[in-house]
Amino acid sequence: MTGRSEDLEMAEYGQDRLSEMLRRLSDRQDDVAEDARGIARAEAELGVRLPRDYTDFIRHFGGGEIDEFAMVAIPYAPGLPGLPSSLLSCTEMTREALSATGGMNSRFPPEQLICWGSDSDYDYLWHTEEADPDKWPVVLMANPANMVELDCGMTEFLVRALTGQLPEPFTRRWLGDPAAFLHWREARRRAGVGQPEWDV
Repeated sequence: MTGRSEDLEMAEYGQDRLSEMLRRLSDRQDDVAEDARGIARAEAELGVRLPRDYTDFIRHFGGGEIDEFAMVAIPYAPGLPGLPSSLLSCTEMTREALSATGGMNSRFPPEQLICWGSDSDYDYLWHTEEADPDKWPVVLMANPANMVELDCGMTEFLVRALTGQLPEPFTRRWLGDPAAFLHWREARRRAGVGQPEWDV
């Protein structure tokens, strides 16, 4: 990205570009608003400001899945049965797993990692070493011994994944846009009535 203007990078990899690429399978704004209310609670419990591209994503889409493959976690879920993994619960599990290895990967101290999503192969983390949350890079973790930091944030990572621009071996099988986004509440509604989750 050297030599590119910030405006050009935003046009190529910003929230507007991602929004163009994702086709929502539900337009229920009450679902999105409910997820967005958890942002402040998650920030308070973690003691940080979350990256703007994540909070923008949650306020626009909410939490859910992209093309039956990648999951973006909701910020906060009350301790009720049946709710999906939240940013808080994913982070807690990630930090516990890393702490149990006794510092196997000293490049990424557990307390500097926040988990915001996952797919079938990797957990998606932020490395929070930078003071500015909008500069936190994405870390892909297959396991505590296999962690790779990428030179991009959440939105750029998703755009690059959808356009085949991630480096090997991270090029995804869900390349190509538009991609479908299914909110987790809509997924449960469809499952409850026997409707295939990914029907348009």
